[in-house]
Amino acid sequence: EIDEWHQKLKWQKELNEQTEHRLQREGIFWHDKRLDGLSDDDRMWEIIKMSFRQVAQVLASVGLVHFFEYFLQRGILGAKHLRLLTLKYVETKMPEIRDAEDRRLIVEAAA
Repeated sequence: EIDEWHQKLKWQKELNEQTEHRLQREGIFWHDKRLDGLSDDDRMWEIIKMSFRQVAQVLASVGLVHFFEYFLQRGILGAKHLRLLTLKYVETKMPEIRDAEDRRLIVEAAA
């Protein structure tokens, strides 16, 4: 099963040092030294925890960390999801955030 998965990642085999550096510059690929030496499962879990911390940091920056679990429940799991938040989305899809000022702060902090 793992071998089949690796076969599908042909682009990975074609990486060379120059391409890898270009991808790093463009933010497409990033090597985090904190993940070195971890098993695949541990590495995946560490990446998930990093994503959760990003959500917590954004919410803490505007004093709304009490919405952290709600964000996870709504599928806002990391910075990638936060960047896509719009005021319209927060107003319509996140009804537990009732205060207009809280909504505005969240959208501004997430941008």
